[in-house]
Amino acid sequence: MMAAKLGLSPMEWIMRCVGEAYYDTTAVAGRVADEVHAWMMRYVRRLLLEPRDDIERLAQMNRVNPLYVLRNYLAQQAINAAEEGDYREIERLLWVLRKPHSQRAGMES
Repeated sequence: MMAAKLGLSPMEWIMRCVGEAYYDTTAVAGRVADEVHAWMMRYVRRLLLEPRDDIERLAQMNRVNPLYVLRNYLAQQAINAAEEGDYREIERLLWVLRKPHSQRAGMES
């Protein structure tokens, strides 16, 4: 088991790997934690079969996965502002989403 090799409990390993993806890490408990752990073990086994090294794999993922994805709440905020006559948020979202693979200064969060 990967966690044991690192001297971690399965839960510590899960949180070290994917904890930042959760708004509430207390939600990762019981059956959910078991399912996440099982998925991660399948992923690790898959990575062991991967002919590319981590750097090549990361470069490929970055080529095909956008940095920016439109979120419903952002679209709704832009719509609400536009309905009030302020189209700046629409323009800002369009500026980012026209080139979703390109880093945009000030748009990190």
